[in-house]
Order: sequence, then C-alpha cells, then structure tokens
Amino acid sequence: MNFLCFRYNFISITIFCSTFIFFTFSSLRHILFQSTAWDLAIFDQAIYLISQGKIPNSSFLNIHILGDHASLILYPLSLFYVFYPSIYWLFFIQALSLSFGVLPIYYLCQNQGLNKDYSFTISLTYLFYPLIFNINLFDFHPDVIFVPAILFALLAIFEDRLFLFILSILIALSCKSIFSLTIIFMGLWLFLLKKKNLVYLL
Repeated sequence: MNFLCFRYNFISITIFCSTFIFFTFSSLRHILFQSTAWDLAIFDQAIYLISQGKIPNSSFLNIHILGDHASLILYPLSLFYVFYPSIYWLFFIQALSLSFGVLPIYYLCQNQGLNKDYSFTISLTYLFYPLIFNINLFDFHPDVIFVPAILFALLAIFEDRLFLFILSILIALSCKSIFSLTIIFMGLWLFLLKKKNLVYLL
C-alpha cells in the first residue's frame, strides 16, 4: 500500500516539478525580452479586456478576438485576470496544462495493460518530448490546453466515463475552432469502435 501511495505521489510530484520548470523557462524568456507581441500580447490584451467587462477587440488584429480562432476558452481564463491581472497567469496555465498531460497518459497505459513502470516511463517521455517544451516556451497559445483535453477525452473513451468525455470535448472545442475537425474524425473513430453512446454526443 505504501508503495502504491509513493506511485501516486510521484505523479503529483512530476506534475508539480514539470509545471515549475515550464513556468520558470517561459517566464525567464519573457523577463529577458524574448517574448513577442504576436501572439502573447494579443491574448494578454484580449483576456484583460474580457476581465474588465469590455469588448475584446484586438488592436493588433483590428477584429474581435473570437474572430481570430473562436477561442472561447479565453473567457474562463479571464477569471484569473479578475483576481489579479498579470501575464504570468498565462505562462502558469500553459505550463500546468502541458504537465497535466502526464495524468491521462499514465492511466491510458494502465488501461492498455502496461505495468506501472512502463506507464511511468511513457508518461515521462511525453514531458521530455522536445515539442512539448518548445510550445511551452514560445509565448502563450490557448491551443496548448487542447493537448491535455484530448488526452483526457481518450481516457474517458477507454474507461467509458461519459461526464469526463463531455467535459474534455467541450474544453477541446473551446481552444480553437479548427479543432472541431479533429473532434469530427474522433466521432468517426468512435463509430468504428462501436462506441455509439459517445458518437451521438458529437
């Protein structure tokens, strides 16, 4: 039992450490004036305007922020700016989102019959994948939240967890309009898997 507790604590520690590392590097890049107005300032301005109850018209794009990629996720993210408006919230949210991808990957591995050691190893390789580090480092993009969302959706499929599936799909769709194509093909895949109870939701 103590060994199992250590395993679960190790997942939490891994998420905490990777979030800290990702957040530190992206913040350091910003402090060293290496961040860019395109796209960091675009989303920072939009989220700030939403948090102030104003229309989020981008002075960079000259359009409403939803006219860019229909990223509805920016509205709930603005709640952080209501508490305290700081661009570092965006770095933290991005770092935490990517780090949380470890959790569904671990349980997906378990679901497919891999032992705990293999599951941990595969989860860690996700964090060490260069693309994960690089997308975290380059400013902020709401697309990043799609990564853990789609992973949790996959976990929900294999574990037949309807509420988790609905929540994950809603979050995934709110990240960017183009991801609706991914969800459509996921529906086709579910149909082929005979998961018709989930297909009807899509």
